Amino acid sequence: MKKLFFIAAIASAALVSCTKNELAPSVTEQQEISFAAPVMSPATKVAEIANAYPTASQFAVWAYYYDEEEDGGEYTNYADGQIYMDNVVVKYNETLKGWRHESKAYYWPKNGSLTFIAYSPAAANADVDANGIKFTDYTVGAASDQVDLLFSERAYNKVAVDQVTSAADPYAGVQINFKHALSSIMFKVKAADVYAGTTLKVTKIEVLNAFSEADFSQGLADVNNAQTGQKVTIDGVETQTNAAWTGHLNQVDYIAYSDANGIELTSSEVDEVLTPDTYYTHNASKTPASKTTDLILLPQSLEDVSIRVTYTLENADMDDAITQVATVSLATGFKVGETVIDAWEIGKRYTYTISVGLGEIYFDPLVDDWSDNLVTPDVSVN
Repeated sequence: MKKLFFIAAIASAALVSCTKNELAPSVTEQQEISFAAPVMSPATKVAEIANAYPTASQFAVWAYYYDEEEDGGEYTNYADGQIYMDNVVVKYNETLKGWRHESKAYYWPKNGSLTFIAYSPAAANADVDANGIKFTDYTVGAASDQVDLLFSERAYNKVAVDQVTSAADPYAGVQINFKHALSSIMFKVKAADVYAGTTLKVTKIEVLNAFSEADFSQGLADVNNAQTGQKVTIDGVETQTNAAWTGHLNQVDYIAYSDANGIELTSSEVDEVLTPDTYYTHNASKTPASKTTDLILLPQSLEDVSIRVTYTLENADMDDAITQVATVSLATGFKVGETVIDAWEIGKRYTYTISVGLGEIYFDPLVDDWSDNLVTPDVSVN
């Protein structure tokens, strides 16, 4: 692929690199390329359990130019395109109230079209090829260092006129549609029953032996009319199905929740969701040793993965609380309907409700695609 590096700092800037026909595409100086607030599935860690892509975050984008003379003005395949924006970091501009490069202005070509692809956060340092976004040796850190890793679908055949939505908002920007690359792991806790005179508290939840490093490939089909050929329709929704993680390495333990004061389990009817907001609402007078959190981990087989729960029980007759530890393997038969959950999948949230009782801990998991689907348990831990 021949590369065209587009650099424009003011409206009169011009393209200076050679293109396939040896003529740089002219630009429409009045129409700067901007981006609409990215669309993504709800409840992402980087957005703090919200739908909107946060304005404090940054994403990176490539744009490829396809001219009318050689490509008919539309995407043919990756190799035919010319780089128009090369891994450009985009951030929110508070003054302009839009998403743009921090210091350079990029303008729409007068003919042909642009095809875009992006990832977030920009610091993830992705590559791109004919099969889309790639992350090599990506490592998921401890809970405090985790971010929601996102990759976009290709936005095909965009031209300046498509971005004009109204006279009041003439340059709304290119729409970027992000998808989650990782799996979200969340926890709820509750008492298995109401135990008069006994106090139960969960003080720690850990995920054991989870892989922390792997390679990601988006798996796009690089064929003519790829914008339809790369997808399948599931339940009436077009979905990219070929994205995958491979080459998993380094099994480590992750702390999902840790607090010496613990979450007191007072009801068998109410699930206490372990997130910062609900924790501080329920325990306003406490300052936990570490905030409760969800985890965003690599999609992977659950063959070696376990959850370890540390909890205490005490009553008026005891001098000190008794600390108990229970570990359950996630490869022991949890199901979605009749389907065993043997792996965490890309873009799915797994919410494990931990039901603590005197002598037993039960796991009641729920799995969703960032929307709820009921899961039935198939195991208990003594």
